[in-house]
Amino acid sequence: MDALYVSPMTRPLPQDPAVRDEAELVGRGLLGSYRREIGWGEGRTPGALRAVGPALAPAAPPITS
Repeated sequence: MDALYVSPMTRPLPQDPAVRDEAELVGRGLLGSYRREIGWGEGRTPGALRAVGPALAPAAPPITS
C-alpha cells in the first residue's frame, strides 16, 4: 500500500528545493515527524495514552433503579 502524505499548507509550496526534496526531508527527520509525534502508525503509542492531565475521580456507581 502506498503511503499517503497530507500537506498542512493551504496554498502551493514555493519552488524552494529545500521544501520539495523528499530525500532531504527524510535525512533531517522531518518527513513523517507529525505522525511519529502523535503516535500514528503500527508499533507506536498513541499520544492520547501518553497525555498528562488532571487526575480523574473514580466513576460513580451506575444507577440501577
